[in-house]
Amino acid sequence: MIDSAIVNGYNVAILTNQSVVARGLSSIDSYINVTKKMFELLSIPHLPHLVLASFWHPSFSSVSSKSNWRKPNIGMFDYLVDNYGMDSSLSLMIGDKLTDLQPAASHNISNLIHIDTPSHPDEKQKVKDWARTSGKRVLFVDSLPSTVSSLLNSY
Repeated sequence: MIDSAIVNGYNVAILTNQSVVARGLSSIDSYINVTKKMFELLSIPHLPHLVLASFWHPSFSSVSSKSNWRKPNIGMFDYLVDNYGMDSSLSLMIGDKLTDLQPAASHNISNLIHIDTPSHPDEKQKVKDWARTSGKRVLFVDSLPSTVSSLLNSY
């Protein structure tokens, strides 16, 4: 269970682009409701230590994708290193898109996990191709709740 991992000294951060909010396709309230439901499904009784969501940030230009905070850029990862002392060698990244894993890899996070989701049916192959050409090792999983629990218990 994630709660026991948090209590046992893990720092949990969620880094999310939330492009649907940035593009005006969903509201921030909807994002908050979906996030709360995700925490329930993952058995998180309280919020993680930090949620960095880049649907809005003061450095955004008129096109949010130009911000260094939007993945695959590394701004959110830099923030974790600079402000929270993230140790890349002890970190893992779980993402459902290649653009989640690329900035983690550029920060020398070697524990990369791709979660296959119906929302992004072509991403698994993109990640496989990238892993092969870049030499990165990626663990492929199909279920986020069971995967998170077993990963946190194995580290």
